[in-house]
Amino acid sequence: MWYCMTCEISTLPALYAVLMTGLIGFLVVLYIWLSMRKGTRFVRHYPPPDINLLDKPYESADPNELLSFCNKGQCNGAWKPPRTHHCSTCNVCRLDFDHHCPWLGNCVSLGSMKEFLYLLFFVPLVFLLGISPAASILYSQARLAYGVSMADPWINDVWWSWYASWIVFCGPLGRPVIGTLLGYRVLKDSRVPSSGYGQMLEQPHMRVSIVALVALIMSIFAMGLGVSTLRNLLRGRTTLETLKARAYRNKFVVIPAVNAADSETGSIADMRKVITVPPQENLYILDWTKLWGKPLFTCSAYDSSSEYLWPTVNPNIIHQARNKDK
Repeated sequence: MWYCMTCEISTLPALYAVLMTGLIGFLVVLYIWLSMRKGTRFVRHYPPPDINLLDKPYESADPNELLSFCNKGQCNGAWKPPRTHHCSTCNVCRLDFDHHCPWLGNCVSLGSMKEFLYLLFFVPLVFLLGISPAASILYSQARLAYGVSMADPWINDVWWSWYASWIVFCGPLGRPVIGTLLGYRVLKDSRVPSSGYGQMLEQPHMRVSIVALVALIMSIFAMGLGVSTLRNLLRGRTTLETLKARAYRNKFVVIPAVNAADSETGSIADMRKVITVPPQENLYILDWTKLWGKPLFTCSAYDSSSEYLWPTVNPNIIHQARNKDK
């Protein structure tokens, strides 16, 4: 931003500075919010329900209609509701678990998915806007450093002619990168001393190029992770459910029914039916109106509800099971 303010460029300096300050601040707030409450966000211990009183289809741990319980870490045998997963890193069972993000040091659940996607897609946007005023200058300096590196006898001897340069530092892809960085070292001796604010960009500096390269790699990584996560969500799955589908493990769903003889008491009789769901079949329905329509920086209804909110089982699974009984 300081370069934009001190050089003659086509963008409006003041507007650019305000825009970049706001976007970077928004990214910082997103990151802090996603990293907070490692042991409490989307962590609730609900009393296990009586399966004889359940009147909604539910996921079973096995064909015997049993519920899942967790004895790991701090869970101490607590009921493990559907779509809940125990994170071994956070040592808690997380509701609507998607994955544990090592960059955040926290888990990402469906309730925080909107903020997570904002973070992933805003990182490359902020990078493009931030580098745009100086992109042509950095590119010209990189080409100059590469040319100097190719012509320098010492660099040719220690790098370009070294057979291992095709193997180390990411192989053929990293070879020109290291060569270009060595070219910056040669250009360092030819820089004209300057105390101006723009001298870090007006003259080749290895540090500036390394920062830009790291930011580019992080932006590409964030965009790829965002596209992959969004792709899973559009298919109606979390990241964990996508990985489980590749493991080819069948899932079980219990479809309860009310016995006419017990209709006065309202209890569920032994008319439950256990169906096997193939691993590639979506067990649950993702409600995009709730996922994307919730306000930013708010948790799901689990944090304010004293009762467990059962996820909606895919109606196609129930419909297919009932058609088989006809």
